[in-house]
Amino acid sequence: MPSDGLLPDDLTATSKIVFQSYRDNNWEIYVARGNGGYPVRLTCDAPPDLAPRLSPAALQVAFTSRRTGTYEIFVANVNGSNLRQVTPNGGDDAGAAWSFDGTRFVYESYVNGQWDVFVINVDGSNPQRLTNSPDYDGTAAWSPDGTKIAFTSRRSGELGVWVMNADGSGQTRLSTQPSAENPAWSPDGTRIAYDADSDDDTWHEIWVMNANGSNPRRLYRPEDEKTDAWVGSWSPDGRYIAFMYISWIEYEGQWYWTSSRLRALDSVQFWAPPTGLGSGDRDWRPGWQGLDLTAPTSSVLPLPSQSPYAFTVRWSGSDQGRSGILNYVVQVKDNDNGWNVWQDRVTATSAVFHRGRRSCV
Repeated sequence: MPSDGLLPDDLTATSKIVFQSYRDNNWEIYVARGNGGYPVRLTCDAPPDLAPRLSPAALQVAFTSRRTGTYEIFVANVNGSNLRQVTPNGGDDAGAAWSFDGTRFVYESYVNGQWDVFVINVDGSNPQRLTNSPDYDGTAAWSPDGTKIAFTSRRSGELGVWVMNADGSGQTRLSTQPSAENPAWSPDGTRIAYDADSDDDTWHEIWVMNANGSNPRRLYRPEDEKTDAWVGSWSPDGRYIAFMYISWIEYEGQWYWTSSRLRALDSVQFWAPPTGLGSGDRDWRPGWQGLDLTAPTSSVLPLPSQSPYAFTVRWSGSDQGRSGILNYVVQVKDNDNGWNVWQDRVTATSAVFHRGRRSCV
């Protein structure tokens, strides 16, 4: 069962979650607060609207829709205005993910009988094919620094998480578990979350590995039988993983999902029960995005030209965005040996420094 605990207030206030939900007998796109509360319907169209993703700063939403006859990528402002089509009508296009700078999408496209990974500018110009595998390539995600793309591929005979350079070169498999898919980069780019069926019982669990594929760890296995956990995205602070908790039932030899609830897993205290995100039971594909992309500023107060062996260093910082200052990292350079961390992630704004012969802070 999900935890009754609440997400941090600052995370709720400084982020949004977008997801698709089956309400009123149709799939539509909804945008909610960072804790899943107060969902607002974004789309209202007879064909299904699917797989949404928020742009940096959560100003726009990209999603997949069949409103023109085939599945194509569309973009709208977060309030639903200024709707426009990105990909041209033709083969199906789906699953757009934003680049960190908000200028391009990576997505999957069905061309000549196969799904492959493409990139395209946000205005629909310059589409480029990155993969060309006879089996499925898709559910791609851009690394925060824009240099890598993680994606799901079945080219080795089973689903696995792969990574490639942003130009399509260097395609390499990272995951080792069966049926690994749905990769999501942590905001700092050091880890990838994904889901996999590691014990081959057909039900997926949540895994995390380093960005190079090392140190894979299973963080969560659904507590109920006949239930999947599918990864959606990380929280903007890099602590929580939003995922779908999907319950299934078998009827006459076929499996049907009966409910899908959004939850947040604490990747630090992953043994704790996940926290529910909203109250819907037919919600899919959560995308979490921060509202603040303005970097904070900081400074060290001027030091005297001549100082005693031990002296007090004072610093300050400010943030024009909505996130505020969490902590400080202060570096020192001693004897021209390069900069080293002196105060690591502290909340204090002063400390006594014991200097060497020549030190800079």
